[in-house]
Amino acid sequence: MNVQELRKIALGEIEKAKNQEDLEKVRLKYLGRKGELTAVLRSLAGRSAEEKVRVGKEANRLKSELETLFASKKAALEK
Repeated sequence: MNVQELRKIALGEIEKAKNQEDLEKVRLKYLGRKGELTAVLRSLAGRSAEEKVRVGKEANRLKSELETLFASKKAALEK
């Protein structure tokens, strides 16, 4: 799965989370040790130099975006 597809799916799942438990499951699914985004980052070792740069930037940008979204959704659910 490429980074754009992963982003689209993850954003939908974050939006659908109805409580903190659901949100944590989604967070682990994408950012956990065995998460999907983590797997993309680990796969960089087997890619060409050009792909490493491009995919690495996209993946790191998505990681930051997801972390921000998880934090804001968590804050919204706490209210």
